Amino acid sequence: MYEIKTSHAQQTPFIAGIPSDLERYAIDNADKSFHVSGDYGLQLFQLIEGDNFETWCIDFDIKADAILYSSAQKPALSLHTAVKNDFNYHLNGIGDVLLPAGRFNFTYAPQLEGRMKVEADQFYRYFEIHPVFSILEDLADCFPDLVPFLRRVERGDTVMLKDSHPTATQEMLTIIHRILYNKLEGRLRKIYLEIKIYELVVLALYQSLQVESPPNAVFLTAYEIEKIRETKDHLEKNIDNPLPISALSRIVGMNGTKLKRGFKQLYNATIFEFVINLRMEKAIDLLQKTNISIQEIAIMTGYSNVSNFTNAFKRKFGQPPSFFKLKG
Repeated sequence: MYEIKTSHAQQTPFIAGIPSDLERYAIDNADKSFHVSGDYGLQLFQLIEGDNFETWCIDFDIKADAILYSSAQKPALSLHTAVKNDFNYHLNGIGDVLLPAGRFNFTYAPQLEGRMKVEADQFYRYFEIHPVFSILEDLADCFPDLVPFLRRVERGDTVMLKDSHPTATQEMLTIIHRILYNKLEGRLRKIYLEIKIYELVVLALYQSLQVESPPNAVFLTAYEIEKIRETKDHLEKNIDNPLPISALSRIVGMNGTKLKRGFKQLYNATIFEFVINLRMEKAIDLLQKTNISIQEIAIMTGYSNVSNFTNAFKRKFGQPPSFFKLKG
């Protein structure tokens, strides 16, 4: 279990359950939920347990700039993904790490100690799987480049599989969503989750060890990366009426062509794809947590035609909006 501190000396206690401020982020599939709060904001930890894995979805609703210190009581082997926002942290044994939104990595820490910098008025979501070591061992024949990582894990080294964080494919992000949100129950749910998590681990290894860096990658300065993040923030605040590329480039003061290529490189999606994903995330949240009609949700997410909304939704989630609609 994690320990969270806002200083080296002060331990912040965990409280079972989900506070009203974070109810909108509740996961129906969670086996356990805990939260931690302070002047900086709130953190929500939701756990899904299985026979061969442990899955955490960690949300940070931040009100003030802070540095959060964390530690774990046992060795941690994890596949971790920055689902929402960029994670800027320091991990003892590795050093400073910037994990941009939409990127992932495999990490092992025999004694997890680290700190993370969070910024005011930001929301962060972090998804991680703790698979049993034997799962990765079973896959070593398919991924020979995995073997050096496994040997270092056996030696007790703190290690990341890749020096640079691979980008999560849309298929991987969809699987994460289906792990967190599905309507299955009992034994069928347990079997489904085991299959999906194993599938996600396989896809993550393939993306890490088989996919080469794109030959047309562009060099981005720290200033340009900051401007691309400003673009992302603007899109998130205006998903129902996004500006064209030309207007976005003028607002952030960056060449349009480099803005498009840099955005794709940093977030593994074109600006258009990113907007569609934002709209779908908002749509499924409204479907699952409100009684608003599908037609109204289509309008609220920027679609004047409900058929276009339905088609986009099915491409994203594999089911029509009615499948996820809150009953009652």
